[in-house]
Amino acid sequence: RFFILFLSVSSRDTLWFLDPAAMAWVRFFPGILSVIFWVLDLSRCAWGVPRKGTTQHDTNKNPESLPLFVTFDSGIPIGSMTRTASPWISQERFVWGASLDSDRLNAWRAAAPQVSLSYYMPYSRAPAASMGFPLSFWLETHPEWVLYQCDQKTVAFWDGETAPTGSVPLDFTNPAVSEWQVLNQSVHAHTLGYNAMAIDNFGGGARQGANSGKACGVWEASGAGGKKWSPRFNQTGRTYIPSATSTATFQEESIRWLERFHQLMAQHTPGLGIVPNIAIGNVGWAHTLDAARVAAASTATLSERGFSGWGSEKVAPAELADEFFWMQQQAAAGKGYYSINEVTTANWGPDWIEWVISAFAVGQQPRSALWIGGIQGYGNWSYTTPALSAPLGTALVESPTFLGHGVWLRNYTNGVAIVNANQTASTVVELGNAAWLDLFGQPVSLPQGRLALSRSTGRVFLALP
Repeated sequence: RFFILFLSVSSRDTLWFLDPAAMAWVRFFPGILSVIFWVLDLSRCAWGVPRKGTTQHDTNKNPESLPLFVTFDSGIPIGSMTRTASPWISQERFVWGASLDSDRLNAWRAAAPQVSLSYYMPYSRAPAASMGFPLSFWLETHPEWVLYQCDQKTVAFWDGETAPTGSVPLDFTNPAVSEWQVLNQSVHAHTLGYNAMAIDNFGGGARQGANSGKACGVWEASGAGGKKWSPRFNQTGRTYIPSATSTATFQEESIRWLERFHQLMAQHTPGLGIVPNIAIGNVGWAHTLDAARVAAASTATLSERGFSGWGSEKVAPAELADEFFWMQQQAAAGKGYYSINEVTTANWGPDWIEWVISAFAVGQQPRSALWIGGIQGYGNWSYTTPALSAPLGTALVESPTFLGHGVWLRNYTNGVAIVNANQTASTVVELGNAAWLDLFGQPVSLPQGRLALSRSTGRVFLALP
């Protein structure tokens, strides 16, 4: 294996003495050897089944495979984070929400120094009560920051959380809250050696205006020991009333929070990135001024909806086009993009795996990475599949080719990725008479060089010599 890899890496430089005719095939030699090595490796590993003597996943040794990342890492045993035991460790690029554990952080640094680590922080809520910030802390120190529902007495906790353990909702419209967050969380993250802040729940507020806790206002100090009710988000009554105005206000205040947070971090923690969780969605949001403002105040974005629609659907052409557009915009600005792709247990198999990988490969840009796994299966590596180690190589063009009717294609040095996002019609794509392998190492037969793609499907092929 080492001999093959040596030849693959060195062939372009060490075979310079060959005549021009010989050089015509030499330029393909590294890619050919990569594919041969990958096929030989697959022969020892059935689809989705680990080799004897290894952990659940196998280490990737091919630098031309897909870039991966992890959303949270609490389920990854520290002992497995080594070059010999970790899954595709050389492919990992980022941890969104790395654990507050010095041993784990050190393990990441030792095993994968290329990985950026981010510190978890919900944008509109306090750190967890278990970290020393229960409701009693805020009532004693900053009671004017606690958000309440419209009855003016119920704390606007999210998702049924309660005072003993819940993450307290804070008035993120207040600049003093943003300053506290930077000085107490961003500065702490910077001191610990994190590379970025992982800002959670942001998309719900900035893109959807989702007021999950039905927050309506705060109690501000007034006079000598007094207090007065101060409404928020256009909620002036004693009953929460959803409205377009309230939603728009929540969206605007969320984006203003990010812009303010970005400015404060530039002052106090320069160099520390900002990576909000914000699904791009299917309503054209990526092309709005709001989206441009979010992008300007971020260093990368996490797309939790991904190409699998939170595991509920393979996204439609319009949404896929917006996802590709967003990936390209991020890359043009030198920023990152991380795509979460959840797949249900019932759907886990070659069809959905290829859909996710082909969609990502069609849109892939520098500083982008992929995660694929179960519904809310966070805290672990991507699901095991040799497809993630396929040596596709690097893209030959900066952006995908749109073939019309929800079909895109992207050529790579070692293969091609095609996706048909059309949800009602199949299509045929001309690929020529080249010899191909699929993502799972199986030969592909294309009658007359034509690929028939069913609706909502994707394929990735690797070229054979």
